[in-house]
Amino acid sequence: MTDNPLKQYFRQPTIHISLPSNGKYYSEGSIEIPESGELPVYPMTAIDEITYKT
Repeated sequence: MTDNPLKQYFRQPTIHISLPSNGKYYSEGSIEIPESGELPVYPMTAIDEITYKT
């Protein structure tokens, strides 16, 4: 299943949010904030949901 050539097109960000703290309380390197300051939010897949629930 990992050989899917379309995997890179599977999920697209649905919304973009900005952190109220602008990420200043995160340790260095733990989060990459783009120049726009907004982080993409991706929808959960079935595999994500199964992993989350088990």
